[in-house]
Amino acid sequence: MGKYRNYRNLEASVLDYITEQLTADGWTDIRVVKAFAEVYKGTIPCICINVEDSDVIDREIGSTSYLEDILVSFRIFAKSDGQRLDLVSWAIEKIMPGIDYYEYVIGDGIVTAKELKGKILIQKVTVNRKELKNTENVEAIDRYRHLLSFKCRIGFVEED
Repeated sequence: MGKYRNYRNLEASVLDYITEQLTADGWTDIRVVKAFAEVYKGTIPCICINVEDSDVIDREIGSTSYLEDILVSFRIFAKSDGQRLDLVSWAIEKIMPGIDYYEYVIGDGIVTAKELKGKILIQKVTVNRKELKNTENVEAIDRYRHLLSFKCRIGFVEED
């Protein structure tokens, strides 16, 4: 049995949260994936979630502890411009209060357990725009694509 490291835990936590929230809010038939290639293997609408990169910052001079600002991107693939705008607005509303951060235990390539370890704290939305401007000659799947990116930190729960 193994455990995911921070980035994979963060990505899986966001993916699970968005999937649960879509269902709870009555959105149907919206896939949530973590690999860009998976978007093109199914139907739209689809939300692709990725940890893009991180900035590592020294907590203080001479310390070995650090802070990490992690960039997470949502690529929203919608069926129409209206659906694109609705999904982006919905996603911002859902992520801004923060997302529970879980540590995932893996066995034989599948998740066998997950434990709440903290909170994903949204620091700043860095990008919120339609990804492709001229969409007249692009495939239908890319016509209503939106990029939403945010910087976040993981606030870990202190263990006893």
